[in-house]
Amino acid sequence: MQQNAGFRVNRQTYDYLVTISKQDWFEMIKNRFWSIFSHFNDEELQAGLMILEREYVHVDILQFVDTLVFLEALRI
Repeated sequence: MQQNAGFRVNRQTYDYLVTISKQDWFEMIKNRFWSIFSHFNDEELQAGLMILEREYVHVDILQFVDTLVFLEALRI
């Protein structure tokens, strides 16, 4: 789409392993660490956290791969 508007688009991704305590991660979610969480009201966010708590009830440390995506658009 950006190409149709006269831009050359470059995309880069970076993967990195995240190791974080469940408590810290859940706090980050509650505090809407990522802007995507701003689309949820408090009740919806709490309901999601309850699901995660049940899924990870016996886990204290979470590990997952996070991917950062960088887009660069240059006008041509």
